[in-house]
Amino acid sequence: MNIDFSPLRALNNGGASPVRAAAQNTLPHLQALSDENRAKLEEAARMRTEYQKNIRLSDSLRCEINKGLKSGEDIYSLFLKAAKAISLMTSDTIFYDTVKNDLLAIYGIGLEKPPVLQIELNEVQARLDRLRQAAEREQDTDDVARIGTAIQYHEKAIERIKDKIEKSQGG
Repeated sequence: MNIDFSPLRALNNGGASPVRAAAQNTLPHLQALSDENRAKLEEAARMRTEYQKNIRLSDSLRCEINKGLKSGEDIYSLFLKAAKAISLMTSDTIFYDTVKNDLLAIYGIGLEKPPVLQIELNEVQARLDRLRQAAEREQDTDDVARIGTAIQYHEKAIERIKDKIEKSQGG
């Protein structure tokens, strides 16, 4: 029985052989697989970090809900905290935004429930504060004018919400 060792001899001599050529052709493919695996591992690590952060935040919200129940906090605020916790646990940010918008529209604007109107008032006031800060640091006159218009709109919205709160409370 005769065995052909010429491909191995060619490897030893540094010459081109079918085996060496095949090995060199697979190197780019292996590098691409390695890069793909590295990207997947990095994405998995990022997702795990986000997941751990969401667990901490949802645990904090659950504690806030328990404390709020015991201290008599309004049910609408507690409901929003519960929706936020669910959103964090399921990584579904759209759920919380939808629930909040629907709550403000139906129970705030529609039914004029004072606690929901107060939630809306707090949000509009926070946006107004940020707009005023932006107006102070902005240099461009066009941007300052646009921010000024937004500030006026928010001030009117605050007055409108305060009027609704007074009317709904019988005042």
